[in-house]
This record gives sequence, C-alpha cells and structure tokens, in this order.
Amino acid sequence: MRNDTVTNVVCYDSLIILSGNSWSKKYKLQKDHAMIRSRLRLLGRFLIAMRSVSPHVKQLSDVFKPQLYEQVVIAINEVAKFKYEDSSYCAPGTALGLGGLLKKVSEIYKIKLIAEDNTNEITNLNNFLTIFNHEISNDVNRTVRENICETKRRKSVILPKTEDIKKLSDYLHSNVMKYKKICKESCTLFNYKQLASYLLTDIQVFNRKRAGELERLLIGDYNAQLSQPDSPGYVCVEIRGKLMRSVPLLVSEFNNNCIKLLLQCRSQLGIREENPYVFALPSADDRFKYIRACNLLCQYSAECGVSEPNLLRGTLLRKHAATYASQLNFNDSQVQNLADHLGHETKIFREIYSQPIIKKQLSVAKFLEDAGGWNEGDINYSDFSVEETMEPDNVC
Repeated sequence: MRNDTVTNVVCYDSLIILSGNSWSKKYKLQKDHAMIRSRLRLLGRFLIAMRSVSPHVKQLSDVFKPQLYEQVVIAINEVAKFKYEDSSYCAPGTALGLGGLLKKVSEIYKIKLIAEDNTNEITNLNNFLTIFNHEISNDVNRTVRENICETKRRKSVILPKTEDIKKLSDYLHSNVMKYKKICKESCTLFNYKQLASYLLTDIQVFNRKRAGELERLLIGDYNAQLSQPDSPGYVCVEIRGKLMRSVPLLVSEFNNNCIKLLLQCRSQLGIREENPYVFALPSADDRFKYIRACNLLCQYSAECGVSEPNLLRGTLLRKHAATYASQLNFNDSQVQNLADHLGHETKIFREIYSQPIIKKQLSVAKFLEDAGGWNEGDINYSDFSVEETMEPDNVC
C-alpha cells in the first residue's frame, strides 16, 4: 500500500491486521492481493471517519459496541459521501461494501474474543450485531440500492461500432504478424513485450474476455488445451473465469504458434521458469509479473485510428456481443453457449450485458393499440413477432 495517513492507521490497528492475515490465508493467489489491500484501506478510511465522529474510538475493535451504532452509520455515510440534501450517495457501492466488510471483520473479532474467553466483549459484539443486522438495511442499504437502480436506469450505454471493432482487430493482427517475424530473428525483451502485448489484446478482443482472465492465462491451462476443438482452425483452452468457473478460450492456429514462440523466448530473457503465466515478464523480486491487458486495450484503441476509441473497452465489447446475439434472435441453447463462453449466467447475460433494443419494445405498441380498440379489424399477433422487427445488420 502507498504510504499515507490511511496506511499508517491500518498498520497500527491490531484488528485490521488480524483481518488482513485471515484474508491472506483464505485468498492465497497473487491476483487477490489487490483486493485484500483495498479492503484494508477501506477499513482504515472508516476508522478515520469513526474517530472524527466519536473521539473515544481509538481502535477498530472499539467500534463494536451497541451504543455506537448511530455513529457507525454516520461514519459509513461520511466515507461513502452521503448527500443529506437529496438523500443520495456519491459512492453507493462503497457504502454497501463497507457494511458487508464490517460484518466480516466482526466474525473475525468474535473468534478472537471466544479464544480469549472475553465474555463481556462477546456480549457487546453480539448486541451490536443484533442492532446492525436489523437496522443497517433501513439506514443505509435501502438508499444504496435505490441510488444504484436509479443510476443504472438513467445510464446511457453506447456500444462500439462493428467497423471500429474490425479496424482494431486488423490493427492488432498486423502488429502480431510484424513482431512474430521480428522475434524469430531477434528475441529481445522489447520485441518480446511488443509481440506479447499485441497478441494478448488480439485474443481478448476476439474472445470478448475480461482483461484479468486472459492476462493471467496459465501455462498449465494452455498446455491442457482440448485435443478436438469445436471450430476448425482454432484450439480451445479452458481457463479460470469469474467465481472460479472454467470458461473456454478460442485461440487461432496463428496465435497459437505465436504463444509457442513466446514460451520459447522466456529462458533467454530472464523470465523465471517458476513464473506460471503465459504472458510473463521478468521480475526483480519474488512476485510473478505479467502483462496487464486493460491498459493495452486503451492504448491500442487510440492508436488504431477508429472514430470513437473510448468505446473499445472490455465490458462494452462484451455488451456488444450480447446485444448482437439478441438482435440475431439466438435461441436458449445458443444464448447458453455464448453466456458460457463469456463466463456468466444466462440471467446476467440477458439483464446486464444485453442492452435494450428499441424495436423490440416498440413492437408491443401495435398490440397495445389493438388491445385498446384504436385500430379496426382483427388482431394479427404475427405482427408482433420479434423476428419481424429486428435488423441483424445494425447492432448499435
């Protein structure tokens, strides 16, 4: 963590340190360290706010007393920047996350108190949790969910154009070809990084994967690629997705050969043999470094010359795929296959990623007119079929 006031608070609070140690035992993967740091900093910010509200609070453990519940709510509101004039949060996710985090910390604290046989503090903690669990939904969570729902409802999602995606893909593929040829002749660290960076982004854009899933592609998973891929010209690799799902990754034969070239160059570039990542980098410490995909997509979308580079982002590309599938009237089986490839449930696919299509909603208008007696004649329900109102060529 960066050295600032929040870090100083975290370092000298025994319960925050105890919580961090507990999470470190649970989340052992290197990729989870950032999440643990984020939790610790959020607890540090909360403790700073709590000290300003209640001067008697010195340590986080002092918070878990029933008489301090109201001050806890005030501190949560301060951290999440609650606006009293319109009863809304500037950071509603922070308020919701902090409430859940305090519950996690209270369980860790309770285990410590039980081990110490500290009956008085256990009683205080249980009484605090009784109030907290019952009242926090009224004081914080309800407002948070209303704010989040309102923000989602009013948010305008502009999807990238298909021609811009094609232009980005062509740009990436041409550079992959360029640096593959260069690396075969001279595999310097610069050339290796260029090939790996373009290749990583090229595979991400084609598969519409989350950046973290692909940048942490493991050599073990890559070597266990399926022997009979579903699509000719591709190899299929099972990788770890969100919530520990196994999700498929399709790699073209050309990109597959590029990955093999990267793995051959590792030893001469000082990349440790123990580094488990395909897109690995040399490191001067014990941590295993790898190329970060998110920043690369931002960089290359700006370089490829598209009209709206800010729309070529991982989540928007995934929403583009889901919306395009909706316009093509995918059946349930096809939706399930695409959702499995993207790495989420079909409900998330339909409700979060697939964007509302105006023509689908307007198709109901004719039915409502007939049902209201506005139009004369018999109702022809075939006029309201989704298939007749869609234009697959226009995604956006």
